[in-house]
Amino acid sequence: MNKRYNTIVSVIAGTTILAGVILPVVMPEQTKVYAKWFNKTSSQELRKENKSDNELYESQPDAQKDSQIPTEVLVPTQDGQTEKVVIQSEQAAAIAVGIDRIVAKELQKSVDKGDKVWLLDPVKVVKNNAAAYGFDADQDSFSLVSSVNKSGKTDTGEAYVLVKHGDKYYLVRLAQPNGSGTNKIWQVSSIKEVRVITAVENSNGNKVDVGPGVEGLDYNKVVKWQQNVDAGRELWRLDPVKVAKNEGKSYGFNDNDTYTIIRKLDSSKIARHGQIDIEVNHEGKLYTMIIVRPFGGGDAIWTTYKVIGQKPPVTTPAPTEKVLFQVFDKYYGWKWQKESYPKDMAFATVVDYEGQLKNDNRIPETALLNLKDVDFSKKIALFAYLGSSPGGYGIGIEKVTMSGNHMTVLVRTKSPRPGDMVTMMLTYPSDFVLIDRNTVDIWGGVTVTFVDQQGQVLSKNKITITHR
Repeated sequence: MNKRYNTIVSVIAGTTILAGVILPVVMPEQTKVYAKWFNKTSSQELRKENKSDNELYESQPDAQKDSQIPTEVLVPTQDGQTEKVVIQSEQAAAIAVGIDRIVAKELQKSVDKGDKVWLLDPVKVVKNNAAAYGFDADQDSFSLVSSVNKSGKTDTGEAYVLVKHGDKYYLVRLAQPNGSGTNKIWQVSSIKEVRVITAVENSNGNKVDVGPGVEGLDYNKVVKWQQNVDAGRELWRLDPVKVAKNEGKSYGFNDNDTYTIIRKLDSSKIARHGQIDIEVNHEGKLYTMIIVRPFGGGDAIWTTYKVIGQKPPVTTPAPTEKVLFQVFDKYYGWKWQKESYPKDMAFATVVDYEGQLKNDNRIPETALLNLKDVDFSKKIALFAYLGSSPGGYGIGIEKVTMSGNHMTVLVRTKSPRPGDMVTMMLTYPSDFVLIDRNTVDIWGGVTVTFVDQQGQVLSKNKITITHR
């Protein structure tokens, strides 16, 4: 599958341009194919008004810098567990990736306006452009290795992501061409294949016991927290008292409360890697925070399992937002130029095709035809209909999120600019997204809110699944 090759490429892949001499390297076969692809439209359009600015941001791989990154990283396995691996050595020289300054500046402007915020996350940058480098966004694993230097600083403008592709590992280096900081975008600057081994001991010589050690924890979250600590960030997660103080705020505790360790267990029925009970004196009332270790090893993090006591200030942490659906860049540049939306604009949460036609005549049957063959015993449809419009109008669903019993559907709309030529033939712009039916099949039902790109509420309804 993999071959060594020398070539010169120029590739725009969503957020990066591969440019310059490609060193001999073993990479996924798809990379060789994508290296020949050039998105002329996005490149040339950005240069129309910047003809004099045609420089590449110099961010070439540096052997000394690469040797300074942490060698251990926590990665997910195929069975849903986690393991620590050690990056031992590189298998081949890195592919050097040049970053176009013009593209980087335009992307930064988009982020500053609130668009494409995923560019602020190194892992998402690599994953969203996986295909351009021969990776598989759905099957491969993407783990943050480091975004800090030896001194522990997080504003170095440099990060690393380890990609497991099949049975091989690749180290992707990223840079921040517009200056370092949490509000600056990331761009890929090099890719190289590396050799790793499963970690058996950590730097302190302790055996590393990996895999879920606490039932009921959200390991999607704790894995990310452990990766952050491994990268030198959020080191307070290594101190159980600091964890209690920080995470205790989600339960209603505050900085005026006192925290006292009352019990330590190397292993318990709740947490086989360790448990610490911390008493919290909050406004004269005593509570107990049970702090647990999700992983084994001397550098494993701590987190809250639960809080016990009479009438805790908050019984559970505030619900977190879960992304059910999202597309990137599809609606880039869309704007609504009119003062109001069409009067026959409508939205619906469809749980039954025939029932929708019979009980709701706001959306014409011609717009709903694509839902005719949907298996509504397994899916529901979130439907957005702009209304009858001349040419040049559009509507699309960009993102669907869930927080507790509340679902938010972000809708993007566009209309012609004043003076644009449009066809007068009526069109019926619409879009829909299918969501698993069991997502909304919860006690109390789900409130579904459709909002546009300006945050304006377009529609709100409540869906409750009944069983007969």
